Parts: sequence; structure tokens; C-alpha cells
Amino acid sequence: MGFNEFFNKSKSEVSTASTEDIQAELQKRQGPENLFPLDIFHPNIKPFINELHTKYDIPRAYVGLSMLVAYSTAIGTAYSVTRNGSDRMTLCIWGCMNGISSSGKSFALDMCLKPLNDVQNDFDEQWSQDTSGITDERRQGLKLSTVIYRDAHIPTLIRYIMPVNPKGVLKESDEILEWINGLNSLGKKESTDEQFWLSAWNGRKYSAVRAANNKINIPKIFTNVIGGIQPKLLYKLFKNERGDSGFIFRVLFASPEQFKIARPVPGYDIPHEYKGIHDQVLKRLYNELPVNDGYDDPKICAVTKEATNLMVKWEDEKVDKINAIKDVNEMNIHSGILGKMKEYAYRFAGILAITDFAYNMKHLDYFPSELKITADLMRRALRAADYFYKSAVDIYEIVDNSVTAPMDIMVMANLFKTGSSISRMAEVLLKDKNKKSTMHRQLQKAIKEYPKVFGADNNKN
Repeated sequence: MGFNEFFNKSKSEVSTASTEDIQAELQKRQGPENLFPLDIFHPNIKPFINELHTKYDIPRAYVGLSMLVAYSTAIGTAYSVTRNGSDRMTLCIWGCMNGISSSGKSFALDMCLKPLNDVQNDFDEQWSQDTSGITDERRQGLKLSTVIYRDAHIPTLIRYIMPVNPKGVLKESDEILEWINGLNSLGKKESTDEQFWLSAWNGRKYSAVRAANNKINIPKIFTNVIGGIQPKLLYKLFKNERGDSGFIFRVLFASPEQFKIARPVPGYDIPHEYKGIHDQVLKRLYNELPVNDGYDDPKICAVTKEATNLMVKWEDEKVDKINAIKDVNEMNIHSGILGKMKEYAYRFAGILAITDFAYNMKHLDYFPSELKITADLMRRALRAADYFYKSAVDIYEIVDNSVTAPMDIMVMANLFKTGSSISRMAEVLLKDKNKKSTMHRQLQKAIKEYPKVFGADNNKN
């Protein structure tokens, strides 16, 4: 069977589906569940996506988020979105898959990121060859080509990775808490690392002066992030007021329709033709959109007037609902989420514009200096933004309404709110009433990390 025949057959499979299956799918899409809209992607990749969801039992949201992260990483800083001709918006994406163990999080990433992991494997093999038998001094002078990394402290990123990879990189973690817990791990100052990552999310310039007048300039920081988390650990993402500051809502949360262990069809493998389409387009995006210098102007995705009108209407509807919320703290949370999702909507639209072009490319085509974000592209992007908006609200409410602190913190909070002395708290928690200094430090830290538990949330009406 030729490729075209094979591909056309796959696209018509809906015609052979039972009426019951079609009705069940429609009920899911039209029902109260928050389902990721997998149909926003180009028709050519839908067979591959469908196989991941139906044959490998991977939740839609995991597939959708993994695809967006893969596309964003492959494009990097080669393109940006402009709304008025002069502004430039990065396509950076941070994502977190919320789910139990063995629910398909890792497999979704393995499948969607495989073409980029192949590129990274080539880089690693070349590095091994280039560094075999040479001195440490010579090794430090070599280019560390990177597209995906798992573990690197910020000083390493700044000095050795980002300056020689102006297209950008992806931090992939099995557990996103590895990234969160690593913030400020090497520094004593509060929020030092978080400020760096905020600059990365916005694609801003980074500069620093080191010893001997050694100045580091990175014109555009571009670092995607992806990882998973188990539901019982969600509260840890909101520690240190990351929910109130809005830091954590820069992360797109993907949650399954149902928490369960994935049950793929035994022995099944996605047809080579489907995987080939995905592999070809991702490598085309990475290889045919080179970024040799961070100071180079990116190609642009220009938002049309019609697309802007759709965005304005979408935002107005959200603002009206937020302004009707009575609780000031809840209103602030929704407002913060909306601000991030609005920007992500533009990023999604840019990604869809670029990938649509890539799937439609002929052999001798090249990527143009400007692509248009049409009303159709923005409509598709807003559906993804709607999903992630609702998902972020759901995650926050789950954390806010649950017991988010360990038992010792709950005991400490109860003693604090009932007016117990520091010595009494030390006697109960540390088994030594004389350890007042230690108890005082622990109390101050706990109040900062779990303000709601200690009654520090005074914004309720």
C-alpha cells in the first residue's frame, strides 16, 4: 500500500466508526468535562495523535501539551509573534502533566519528543568523539550543542549552554518538582533563580558581569520546561507564594479526563508512516529554521485584524466573568491566570501558523520571513487557551480546598492560632522547650510557605 493510499485510508476511519462511538465522542466534547481539543492540530498529524490517544491510551491533554512543547522547542527563537509590527513575543512554553504513576505522562513525552531526542543523541555522540582524550581546558572551549537537557544549574546554562544555542533549549524532567525544588539551590538570595526563569519565559535579554571584567550577554533567553507531577504533590508547586505571585501560572497544566493507569493495546506499534510524518516535520522545523546568532531578528507571525478582534472578544468575556467574582483573592487568581493564558493564546497561534506551513511545505519551499495569524488560527489557539485556563483554575481550587500542609505544619499552625508560646511549640514539636530560636525560624518559614494554613489570608470578604 502506497503512502497516499495509507494516509487517506487513515483519515477516513471516522466513517467506519460505530454510531455509538461517534455519539460518545460528541457527548464528551459537548459535556462538562474539560477536554483538550486535539483537533486544533494540522490534519496530517491527526492520525499519529489519534494512535497515541486510542491505541496507547494516553490522555488527550498529555498528547496535546507534549505536541505543543515539541513544536515550540523545534522552532525556538526562529519565529516570534507580533501584534502591532514592533513588539516581539516568544513562543516559549512551560508545561506540567498532572497524573498518577503509569498514566502515560512519560510515554507521551517519549513519543512526541523522539525526533528532537534523536537530534540530541547526535549532538551527544559528536561530543563524545570531540572530547575523547583531550584536556579539561580544551573541552571547555568546545561548543556544547544542546536541544534537550535534563539537569543543569543556572550558572551552567548561562556560561556554557545558552550562548552557543541561541535557538533555545528544553528542560525535560520526569518530575517537575525537580525543577521547582532546584530554584535558588545554589544561592542565598530569595528569588534569584525565579527572576532568571521569568526572563526566560518572556524571552528577555540576560547580561551579567563576572570576575576579570568577563561579561556575559544572552540576547534572548529561551528555555522550555516540561515534566509531570502526582496529584498529591500539587500543593508543593504553590509554596513560597508562587500562586499569588503568578509564577506557577506560567506553567500549563494538563490533567486527564480520568485518573487511571494507561492500558495500551498489547504489542501494538504506531505505523511507520504516521511516525515518519511527525519525525519529518519536527526535524524540518529544527534544521531548516537555524538561529546562528541571538542578535538576529526572528521571522515573525503577524496577528491580523480579524484575529485581534477574536482575541478581544475572548478576553472581554473572561473579564466580565472575573469581575463578577465576589471573593477578592479568587478574583486575583483568575485575573493572573487570564493574563498568562492571553499571552499563551498568541504563542499557540504562532505555533499553529508555523506548523501548518511546515506540514503543507513542498520539497523546495522555504520558511517565509512573515506568516499571518488568521482568524481561523486564532480560533484554534483560543480553544487551547480555554482548556489551559480551566485547567489552571481547577488545579488552584484543588490545592486551595485541600489540606496542603504536612501534619507537623498543621499542628504548628493550630498552636500558633491558639496563642501558644514559642517555648510551648518547641516542647510539642521539637521535644525541647529550650529550642526557641530553632522553633522561631521554623515558624517563620512555615508561615511564608503555608500562609493560608496559618490564617494569613485576610482578603476574604
